[in-house]
Amino acid sequence: MAGIATGGDLGRLRAAALIEWAKGVFVGIAASGLFALAPPDALRLLRASLDRFHFAGRAAAESAFVAMIGEALRERLLIAALAAAYVLLRLVEGTGLWLGRSWARWLGIASCVAYLAIEAWHFTQAPTWLMAATIALTLALLALLWPRRAASPPLRHQGSR
Repeated sequence: MAGIATGGDLGRLRAAALIEWAKGVFVGIAASGLFALAPPDALRLLRASLDRFHFAGRAAAESAFVAMIGEALRERLLIAALAAAYVLLRLVEGTGLWLGRSWARWLGIASCVAYLAIEAWHFTQAPTWLMAATIALTLALLALLWPRRAASPPLRHQGSR
């Protein structure tokens, strides 16, 4: 059937699927941690602190704090939405790879090429062992995804039959 990998090719795609799923889970866990950083009752804590020290400009401080928290919440929600989209993409791609679908292979190759460009630029700006390892992992993933040519039959010499 066209568009579905078999044999050793499927094994390589399944290894790539495991990497994609791991990336998605890692980003999902990291993004969910964003909401644990700020306690939901931060405003109540601010009010209690302002009352305790009898702060004269309580209303102004409260409104500034609420505006600051609102901006931070909007930024966190945007980051969380982007992370959720990334996680969904990695999970869909990983599932497609696990099932040996060619569209998932090409999506993975396109992702790797895009990431390599960004990672290489970051590496030139601030080379670190972590960035080198990230580039190596992306290259390994690209090698797993890259299609192999079918073995061609051996060439026959002109005089032989």
